[in-house]
Amino acid sequence: MTNVFLTYFQCPICHTSFHLKDKQLCCENNHSFDLAKEGYYHLLPVQQKNSKMPGDNLAMMQARHAFLAQGFYTPLQKKVVQRCLEEFEEDACVLDLGCGEGYYTKAIQTSFSGDVIGIDVSKVAIRYASKQATDVHFAVASAKSLPLKQNSCDGIIKIFAPFYPESAHRVLKENGKLVSVMPGPLHLQELRAMIYPTVRPHEVESTPAGFQRMFLEQLKTTILLKDDSDLKTLIQMTPFAWKFTPEKIAHATSRLPLEMTLDFYIASYQCSASLGVQ
Repeated sequence: MTNVFLTYFQCPICHTSFHLKDKQLCCENNHSFDLAKEGYYHLLPVQQKNSKMPGDNLAMMQARHAFLAQGFYTPLQKKVVQRCLEEFEEDACVLDLGCGEGYYTKAIQTSFSGDVIGIDVSKVAIRYASKQATDVHFAVASAKSLPLKQNSCDGIIKIFAPFYPESAHRVLKENGKLVSVMPGPLHLQELRAMIYPTVRPHEVESTPAGFQRMFLEQLKTTILLKDDSDLKTLIQMTPFAWKFTPEKIAHATSRLPLEMTLDFYIASYQCSASLGVQ
């Protein structure tokens, strides 16, 4: 694992290469980063944090894990792996941006012989992911200021995650590819109807600067939520959680069993032009 960090990663502060000192990653300017017992490195300097505990908190991570464990998003997981197999060579170095607890990262890793890297700003999520997918190389890090060497990755995936084209373009090799998952028009429309008087369909994301769209498909299905625990974990793992008052949650659970629409766009892009990023 350590060799992978030396191969692909660089200091998030001064952008110089790492060397190994015991289990620490150290750069030529003496910035050092400890290896956590779970096997990941914390490469998110305080100056890159936008809050004391950035990213998903423990409650959100646990809710997402519980919901995904029920298999509701298995069709999407399979589609993501299939798309990655279509776009990337088997020995590719693939970076999962905003990997969370590693649900998709682990599935991708089992299908590739190359190195799979997962980063997220949430320490809670990375700690959990490291326990579940021991063959993936995880780091707490910022997608906006990726602590990865220039032209180090063959491909990037992002699933409902923030994306910064300049940063991604810098770490991708020439003609590198991006696989992206975003909400489809009707994604969770029944849930959104509980909090908004008018539910507007999601629009397909615009092509990121410096990339060219090569592929786009839609995956749409429905699931049946029978238990209030499944509905509550779904609510907790979404950005809408803070809008659900106890009264709205009670009203929602009173409607069980509830059919819920899952709707996704899956796209792939290729680097098409230099953004002049160093």
